Amino acid sequence: MMLIFIIIFAIVIYVIYFNDDKESQDEQELLRCYNCGHIIKESYNYCPNCKEQLKKQCESCGKMIGVNWRYCPYCNHPNLDEGLEK
Repeated sequence: MMLIFIIIFAIVIYVIYFNDDKESQDEQELLRCYNCGHIIKESYNYCPNCKEQLKKQCESCGKMIGVNWRYCPYCNHPNLDEGLEK
């Protein structure tokens, strides 16, 4: 009887531990908008709160890059709009 209780307790602890680990990974994927501070996901192209553009298409290779990046990490093309005020 005591062995069954220990096994059930171990399973419960195991489930709790791995759910907490998954939640912390989800939190790491969340970023903040550099304009308003709203929580965003890495895949967002625009902030859903302030509509600030977060990513744009590289002029050379066409892949999506951050608007504040100085160079495209895929083709090393300079981001000519980086740092310009709107």
